[in-house]
Amino acid sequence: MNTIEEATVTASATPQQQGRVHLLTHLPGALRREYTLFLLATGAVGLHIVDDNFLQPEPGTSAGDHLASGLVPIAVLAVVARACSRSSQARSYS
Repeated sequence: MNTIEEATVTASATPQQQGRVHLLTHLPGALRREYTLFLLATGAVGLHIVDDNFLQPEPGTSAGDHLASGLVPIAVLAVVARACSRSSQARSYS
């Protein structure tokens, strides 16, 4: 009877500790995947802006008519992506 109780306690305590360590080891990889997904989404939005404003402008307008409405959002995307890049680098060093 004593052997069964010890096996039960050992079996229930060990997986909980291993699970915590397992989650912490995957945290850096998860943050890198999140940053990569952010960059891919930012690139997709930027590509859509370029396509909509410069490659396929509205009929009767030229690409030059859309300079402000095309370049300002692209500049904002670039600044945000750069800021996110710096913050992810800072997180990796801490």
